[in-house]
Amino acid sequence: MSDRADKLPQEEEEEEHTLSRAWVEESERTSLRDQLAMAALSGLLAAKLGYGDKVTASVAYQHADAMLAAREEGNDEEEAPQA
Repeated sequence: MSDRADKLPQEEEEEEHTLSRAWVEESERTSLRDQLAMAALSGLLAAKLGYGDKVTASVAYQHADAMLAAREEGNDEEEAPQA
């Protein structure tokens, strides 16, 4: 494992460029559906519902799909029910 202090400035710049390019490529593969599922997953995990990993992931994507469907139908402007 090399230390950053041992690297020349050009080597550091090349390494940062490689890391930046990898991050961009990864973010390009992340769809809106994936982003919505990640947000839903955060809430599901915080709720500690006790479902298994596969069930929790599946439910997160079900929420994402519902959000996308509502978005397409224009339901995003509909008032939320009062609690």
